[in-house]
Amino acid sequence: MQLLVDRLKKEGLITPSIVPMPEGATWTWRLYINGKPVDMTNVRHVAVRSKFGVINFGADERAGYNSIAFEEAGRGGAIIVPFVCLNGRQVVSPDQPHDHLLIGVVEQYRNKQGGTVLNVPRGFVQEGEEHDETATRELVEETGFQGRPFLLPGHPLNPNSAFFETGADGGCKVYGFCLTADQVEIDITGVVFPITDELPADKTGELIGKCRFIPIAEALRLGDMFSVAGAARLLLFLYFKK
Repeated sequence: MQLLVDRLKKEGLITPSIVPMPEGATWTWRLYINGKPVDMTNVRHVAVRSKFGVINFGADERAGYNSIAFEEAGRGGAIIVPFVCLNGRQVVSPDQPHDHLLIGVVEQYRNKQGGTVLNVPRGFVQEGEEHDETATRELVEETGFQGRPFLLPGHPLNPNSAFFETGADGGCKVYGFCLTADQVEIDITGVVFPITDELPADKTGELIGKCRFIPIAEALRLGDMFSVAGAARLLLFLYFKK
């Protein structure tokens, strides 16, 4: 058993919470290839690896039952929450009196959510990057805004703790990005528009639309979990520091 575990670790094919199934144990997750079930009698571990990370099928190390886990290659990702504070129709800093908090979101096609949705910018940490670098890169790539987002206090997020592996420095870190008066414009109806360059041509494959601003209450009702968590984390930072 230990020899198998050591080999899988050396080859980068196992995640922290998963170990090979004990001999003779029954698989509750079944493997199908081209629609046909695979005989799992002598199979103790299954791994699928790509540039994004590794998916493991085996036994949960502590619970003992058959389970699945995904560990991202880049230790997680960065979530960026662009925001604007308004006092009437004037853009102000967060520490000044303001009566509106708007969140910047992009329109993006996400097949796993059933189509086009609104979400805050985000992305995987790429090889050789730190979370801060990912946040800066994704902000530019998805909104066109130039600047350095700041880390919001709190633990890194785990997208789904039943199946995602996150270490002490892993998971998804949440960043804020406060926009200034020279980065947005307000029309006569009070709608806020971003002032940015066009998105890079290489982002068209992700079907990302231009950034728009929505009220914080609307952002908290979005179906995207990262957007809701990011908006809540920003609220905590701005108004509930104590």
